[in-house]
Amino acid sequence: MPVILDIRKDIRYLQGAEDANQECALKMLKEGISFSLIQKITGHTLEQLKKMEEQLKAS
Repeated sequence: MPVILDIRKDIRYLQGAEDANQECALKMLKEGISFSLIQKITGHTLEQLKKMEEQLKAS
């Protein structure tokens, strides 16, 4: 009998998706894309984006 696994509920899958989403947001910040557009695309809050921008400036 086959076992069916919904990968969308797997914690490792979800963490990987979030990591990819954050990496995408960081790339957009580096390119100078507006916060509002990044928010629409990634779903990150303004506060999250400002923290990411600070991290970019610090590194």
